[in-house]
Amino acid sequence: MFPARSPEGQTLWVLIEAKARLNSRDVVRWSQRVRSSGWQQDLRERGIPGPYLVYVHGIRIDMGARGEAERQGVGLLHTHGELIAPKGLIYPQFS
Repeated sequence: MFPARSPEGQTLWVLIEAKARLNSRDVVRWSQRVRSSGWQQDLRERGIPGPYLVYVHGIRIDMGARGEAERQGVGLLHTHGELIAPKGLIYPQFS
């Protein structure tokens, strides 16, 4: 997790889950986690209020992981760079 600035000057937080072997289940779990209001509240309490630019990274990426990243709207990174850009920011939903 690290802060970044959008071209418009908005502060946002980049969240990345990294796996040696990335599969579609990993992508779904990560996507659900970052969308969880409880987890977002924990981040907020740690000074990470969002919005979030979300990526998954894999050294070895299963075929299904790529499609799942697209379905979930999260970015996909490989050691050679960005394979899929995130569809947009995820805004916090606090309960």
